[in-house]
Amino acid sequence: SIISNFYIGNFNSEARFSFTGQMGDFLIFNTALTTSQRQQVEGYLAQKWGLTTSLPATHPYVKFPPP
Repeated sequence: SIISNFYIGNFNSEARFSFTGQMGDFLIFNTALTTSQRQQVEGYLAQKWGLTTSLPATHPYVKFPPP
């Protein structure tokens, strides 16, 4: 089948409920991430975009990017 009318942040074909705004990165994974993997992604993106103050103080990558 062909996918058409694909919207970010929407659960149906009504465009009025879709995401409107800017997005710096869009990541797609083909499997669920473990907590550690999710934290690596969060840390990488927070470091990249200068948003480390948005991470909890206990986050493993709040001060340094993941390896």
